[in-house]
Amino acid sequence: MYDFVAFNSRWRGAWLFLFPLAFVATGLWMLGLYGQAPDYNPYSKWNVPFIAGCSVAGLLGLISIFAVWKFLDTREQLRISPLGIKSIPWSDRMMPWSEVRDVTVGEVKRRKWIVLHLHHPERYPAQERGLFKRARRKPTIGDIAISTSGIDCTFAEAMTAIERFRR
Repeated sequence: MYDFVAFNSRWRGAWLFLFPLAFVATGLWMLGLYGQAPDYNPYSKWNVPFIAGCSVAGLLGLISIFAVWKFLDTREQLRISPLGIKSIPWSDRMMPWSEVRDVTVGEVKRRKWIVLHLHHPERYPAQERGLFKRARRKPTIGDIAISTSGIDCTFAEAMTAIERFRR
């Protein structure tokens, strides 16, 4: 029996890079690079270039850097095996099935999450990495919430693998 392994979706990573380019094109248009810049408020000449600059620098800079990082990241993001489950956005450690009390489905803003309820959640804290350190624990829906968005498997495929490997 083979382990279920999911990686970052290259297709979604490419779209995450290409989508902000529409905002960049709009920002360049607002700066006047495609002809006359629009004049929404004749009493305030600074607002259009300011919004355009934020659009170009902010969206292209931040989102594109994140998108390229996700596109080039070739590590496995989710592994489900007879030994347990490992979600790289949460932790590099494998959580054995003996520690998982229950697996449920959570839904936040019409997005489904795999929710793990652990016997001892303090043994598996979230690893904080990178510039954007944030709390990954969602106490309202369970101990560990795993999303399948951005990886190359569907929610249903991951849940099927959990049902197959979990005793």
